[in-house]
Order: sequence, then structure tokens, then C-alpha cells
Amino acid sequence: MRLAGADTRVDEAPGFAYRLAVVAPNESSARGVIVADLFETIWQLILVLGRLLADLGSLALHWWVVLLWFAWWLWGVNWQKAWPVLRQGAAIPLVLLVILAALAWSQIAPGTCPFIPLPNFWWQLVAVAALAASALFCGWLQGLMRWTPADVEVDPPADVEHGHAHH
Repeated sequence: MRLAGADTRVDEAPGFAYRLAVVAPNESSARGVIVADLFETIWQLILVLGRLLADLGSLALHWWVVLLWFAWWLWGVNWQKAWPVLRQGAAIPLVLLVILAALAWSQIAPGTCPFIPLPNFWWQLVAVAALAASALFCGWLQGLMRWTPADVEVDPPADVEHGHAHH
């Protein structure tokens, strides 16, 4: 409701929607309000970060098998040693293992693919080939990023002669 003849102008210039509070040097109570607002903002940030970590943890628990699969092929296999072995002929047994795994899967759990219209054996073959391709992709990525896992010796160290004859 407007009053007749009332001046609707404001003598202060409009400011930004979000401004920092300016505290006069003698206003200690206003400084306490600013500090309280700062602590409130930090607390809200901590709560948001906690929610983010909880959501990421939930996502990781849901996809833990996939994460483990990629972690193994990225950091558990030394692809600098595996690529030459595959080139020398180990790729053929790998392809046979993919076909054998798809054949076994098609006999254990026969059925059609829920995503694409492929018959029983063929969709399992595509799925197992995709897993093998993802492992090879991890090997390519490891070479591209120049990651190499540490060598782990599984054989016990050989006995070394110290020049002492055992009696």
C-alpha cells in the first residue's frame, strides 16, 4: 500500500547481493557476529564434504567389483612384461580362454541378453570379450601414463656362498 505523496526513493545506493560485512574498528559485537558466521560457514562446508564422502563411499560399495577389476589390471599387472609375452603367442590361448569362458557361462546360465537381442552363447561371448578388452585397455593406459607396479619376488632368495666351507 502506497501513501499518497510519499517519496519512494531510497537515499542509499543498492549494493551487491553478497557482500563482506564491513566492521567499524570500535564495534566488537559486530566482529563476534562475523566470526560466528564464519564458523557456521565452515560447519556447513564440513557437513557438505561429509555428505560427498558418504555418497562416494556408497558408490564405491555398489561398484566394488568393477573398481577391483580395474585396480588389478592397472596396478597389479606389469604390462611392460605382459605385452611382449602376448606378442610372442600368448594372445592365442587368451582368445581360447575367452571363448571357453563364454561357452561355460552360456551352459551354466542359458538365456538371452537383457540389453541387446543376441542369442545365448553370443551375448556371453561379447560380455567376456569386453572384460578382456577392458583389461587390455588398462594395459594400454598403464603404458601411456608410464605406471609400472613394483616387482614382487615370489621365489625365495638363492643361497649365496660366503667363501666359508661348512664342516
